[in-house]
Amino acid sequence: MKPPLRLVVDGPTGLAALEPAVSNAAANGHDQIAIDLDRLVNLEIPEVRALIRLRRIAHDRGARVALQVGSPDHRRALCELGLDRLFPLLP
Repeated sequence: MKPPLRLVVDGPTGLAALEPAVSNAAANGHDQIAIDLDRLVNLEIPEVRALIRLRRIAHDRGARVALQVGSPDHRRALCELGLDRLFPLLP
């Protein structure tokens, strides 16, 4: 078992840019992936869709995804949408 992999959302393409990294990490034996949302400016419907897609990609390959969320606003939004039940939320 490999240690948890931490991926940081950064750049103009944001979460969509992480799809290949999540897919490759899961395929290469990382069973735990943490996505760091601390640099994510907006957390709106497109970002939520992208998070769910990343979770599905990882899950289909036997990996789990957790979210590192420092922003109280992002954490509140994730909880209000019930995504805290799909993703463990890390500080």
